[in-house]
Amino acid sequence: MSQYMLPRTVDEPIQILFWRLDEALLPILGVMIGGIIGYMLPLFFGGVLFSFVYMRLRLGMPEMYVVHLAYWNGLYPDRGHSFINAFEREVEA
Repeated sequence: MSQYMLPRTVDEPIQILFWRLDEALLPILGVMIGGIIGYMLPLFFGGVLFSFVYMRLRLGMPEMYVVHLAYWNGLYPDRGHSFINAFEREVEA
C-alpha cells in the first residue's frame, strides 16, 4: 500500500481525494468534454491515465513548474500590472 502526503499547512495545494487539484483536473475535464461529445467513459479513463503520467513527471520537478511553463508560453492569464509579457525575453530596466 502506497502512502499519500496529507497537507499540513494552508499553503499546500488543494487535494481532491488523493490527487492534488492540478492532477484531478485531467479526469474532470475528460468527463466534461466526454459528456459533450458523447465519449464520457473513454475520456475519463484517458484523463486518469494522463493524471498518473503527470504525477510521475511532476516528481522530479519543482513546485508549480506547470504554471511556470504556462506563463513562459503565454498561456497563463495576467493577474495584475506587475506581469510582463511572457513572450518578451529581454527586459530593459
